Amino acid sequence: MEDAYAAPRPDWGSGAAAAGAEEAEMLFGRALERVRAFRAVHGRLPEAAGGDEPDEPILGAWLEHQRHRRTEEKLPPWKDNELSRALGSMWWNGQDGGRPPLPYH
Repeated sequence: MEDAYAAPRPDWGSGAAAAGAEEAEMLFGRALERVRAFRAVHGRLPEAAGGDEPDEPILGAWLEHQRHRRTEEKLPPWKDNELSRALGSMWWNGQDGGRPPLPYH
């Protein structure tokens, strides 16, 4: 199911481009649901270098790509909102992954 992580960048036109945009939205939603499910099982967000499940690196890379796009101000606001709604408002800096903060000594 790697196609969910290689969604084409939508061209918000009409005709074939609009169909591509709809498909990209669907793939984004599918990938987000898989990240949400991973978090529900593991109590944290997936990491690109992770290994709890075979598809964790794929999910982690997808999430890192969304973070990068947000940092570059290339992530559409609706996607940022969906990610925040599904994963918490701090998804973009990796601090809302369910892990407790490290203690300071």
